[in-house]
Amino acid sequence: MESAPYLIAGAGLAGLSSGVTLADQAVVLETSDRPGGLVRTECFNGFWFDHVIHLLHVQEQASEDLLLGLPDHYLEPCPPTAWVETEEGTARFPLQLHLSSLNPDAIERCIQSMREAIASMGESSPSNFQEALEATFGKALCELFFFPYNQKMWRRPLSEITADPNLWTLHRPSLEEVIQGAIPGSATKPAYNSRAFYPRPPPNSPIRGMQVISAGLADRLPDLRLEHEVTGIHPREKCLTVRTGAGEKRIAWKKALISTLPLPRALELCDDVPESLSHAAKSMRHNLVVSLGLSIRGRRPSLGHWRYYADPSLPFTRLVFLHEFDPDLAPADGWPLLAEVPLPSEIAVSPAELREQVIEGVHRCGVLNGNCQIEAVNILVADPAYVCFTDESIAAAESALAFLRSHGIEPLGRYGRWQYSSMSQVIESGVALAEDLLARNRV
Repeated sequence: MESAPYLIAGAGLAGLSSGVTLADQAVVLETSDRPGGLVRTECFNGFWFDHVIHLLHVQEQASEDLLLGLPDHYLEPCPPTAWVETEEGTARFPLQLHLSSLNPDAIERCIQSMREAIASMGESSPSNFQEALEATFGKALCELFFFPYNQKMWRRPLSEITADPNLWTLHRPSLEEVIQGAIPGSATKPAYNSRAFYPRPPPNSPIRGMQVISAGLADRLPDLRLEHEVTGIHPREKCLTVRTGAGEKRIAWKKALISTLPLPRALELCDDVPESLSHAAKSMRHNLVVSLGLSIRGRRPSLGHWRYYADPSLPFTRLVFLHEFDPDLAPADGWPLLAEVPLPSEIAVSPAELREQVIEGVHRCGVLNGNCQIEAVNILVADPAYVCFTDESIAAAESALAFLRSHGIEPLGRYGRWQYSSMSQVIESGVALAEDLLARNRV
């Protein structure tokens, strides 16, 4: 039976970055015919679409060195301009810092409820996501945007979602910042993700979009095996069963298995999982995202990089104007529009019906110029996309992580660890885990 010091099951960004760090000691297995996981970009008749919106916010020097060390990364600064659409007006993102363009009555309500939220800060800790939103932004801002938007985002009662894992995404402004942003003509405040990058390779490049980064990392792997699907994890024998085009085989690991497989899937494949843990894993719910890529012919709009929509009658939470990320993601006489529709994974959806709803919604939003024509609609599915946190699912995930680690299996990545993390955090965690494993095995 073939073996390697380290096996990496899954060549998403986390697996790729850990594989690069482990260098020639790792064999990386990927189910698909391309590496990258969700960080892949599809081309349809000259129009390019990332599977979901991807923008790289590099935070740690080690990750920046790794990415900027790629020979053809083509990363260019891409500070995003985003907008929030509400029934009281359109405002720059983040909304809480840019109230000035809303209707005057709405501005007054938002400031007053923010004042009340800050005054009551510390009286009690929020017990769920709904309470955390109101404690952070005040009742008026929540009713205007944060409640309807997140209700559409999660498609579940916000009171049933645990607050803690989502708190890092919430920027609580000071009252002074809110008031300053409500003054007409006030300076635009940068978002948390303003130091951002996106690849812009030369025209006619065979790869575009964020897949440039996946491909660049993959090129540095000595042993990347595509179309290798993991069908069984055997901790006692320290090996995997893998299905390939030539049939099934087993591959063993000597030091550690790094798994970027979604945590519930890793448990499902693993031998000797306690029945109680298998049962608890059923509470680990998630949302998928159906992304509809619209190939549009006509004059390109200037509407920012993306826009958020809280209107519950619109099926999408966000429209992404990909030509703003890289002008060459479409022919010069067109532009690619990405509409993101989050859905609970347990709900079946009709692609044809969703397609018609999105087209109708795009027309209603007014983002198409008079001469624009939708040439094609392509559907991409990210599953899983967002982990849905509850007290029960968090406890199940902690037990699952502990079980796997006790058997020499190191979960890694957003879905491998069943958490909410950014692209840069995923890369950082891959580098950190690989360095830790190397240090442990040198002792």
